[in-house]
Amino acid sequence: MNDKMKFPYVKASRFFQKILKFLTFILLPLTIAILVITRFLVGTTRIIFDGNFMLKAYDKINDVTDETLSWFIERDWIPNTSNWGDSLDGLFTFDSPITRVFILIIMVLICYLITIVLRKHSGEIKPLADDIRSYKLKRSIIDSLDAKRKNKNDEDSKKVKKLEKEMRKQLRKVKVDIHTVLRKNLPTPIKYYYVTFNRHSNDSVHDKVFKKIEPLQSSLSSKVPKSNFGQMNIAPDKDAHYFEGHYSLDKAPEALVVKLRRKLNQANQSAPEESQYVFPLNLFEDRHEAIEEKSEEGLEYAKSRQVDIMRFFTSEGIPATLSKEPFVGNTSIMYELDMPERVKKFPNVEEVESKIEHSMKIKNVRVEMASGKIKVTIPSNVNKPIDTKSLIEEVF
Repeated sequence: MNDKMKFPYVKASRFFQKILKFLTFILLPLTIAILVITRFLVGTTRIIFDGNFMLKAYDKINDVTDETLSWFIERDWIPNTSNWGDSLDGLFTFDSPITRVFILIIMVLICYLITIVLRKHSGEIKPLADDIRSYKLKRSIIDSLDAKRKNKNDEDSKKVKKLEKEMRKQLRKVKVDIHTVLRKNLPTPIKYYYVTFNRHSNDSVHDKVFKKIEPLQSSLSSKVPKSNFGQMNIAPDKDAHYFEGHYSLDKAPEALVVKLRRKLNQANQSAPEESQYVFPLNLFEDRHEAIEEKSEEGLEYAKSRQVDIMRFFTSEGIPATLSKEPFVGNTSIMYELDMPERVKKFPNVEEVESKIEHSMKIKNVRVEMASGKIKVTIPSNVNKPIDTKSLIEEVF
């Protein structure tokens, strides 16, 4: 938790981020809605009243009755509505407030970007990307804790208890901080994760929150497979519970200018004169970064489904243990598990495949059992692109 104190501009950045969200998603739509409603009212008023139909109707009836109507109702009592539309239009002038809201949004956005720059200068490598990632992780945590205002389970019960509502509200206040920093004497940056739940003033609500978040460590580890999350900790002032996790990046991220320069050099680079290939390989698109990104997504998905795989074997009474990390291919994922030597008879392969498909709600599961090992292959939700250049270099 002390690491967060070394970033003095984080609070300012979060402050401007909240204001920006309020202006963009609440104040601006509200102002536009008011403008649309007032334009509708002005247009309706022009259609109905600008024709001054009440005064015209009075004159026509008065003429037909030889001015008998004027004995009972004077003409001055009838309102002249010919300029009601213009009067209402002058009353509702919302064009200027919308412009002001846009200007305010731009000003707050500039302030937010300034804090992002200051955070980079204070040691953070990717503050903007980390902010986006922390928001996504927060939404994922809230979903996994069933802390939304209305859950699917609520459909059966007409009324959610007040204590349950307070617990969900407190869980939704979870703070997720992600910081990527390059420490001195370290070759690669480290990405730090902090997930904090503040203590509720009501002990009953706090106890329910505590029971809900106590087993969260495994869930966080599955959501961020590379990060090593520890057990839940208590803040020194005992006002919060938090989880910490971190992992080292494979390499330091390049600056945008350096990355653009490198790509331009690769594009302008011609094939060597004494090339062993008939055609220059630099004609193929360099997909190294895309493959790395898809590999990370595939590994995250594999880790998340690994929990389901192990839960299935446990529920079926099959004493299998994971022997190595899952292998992530282009379109599938393979898990290798060991069976104890005391197990002589393996379960039916087709039956296991069918049960896994039903349990995990997927198709095309393949199971192999031999020599005390079980290999389970499931389809991946991430398709990695093929690096044609590297494939040709390996083959030839």
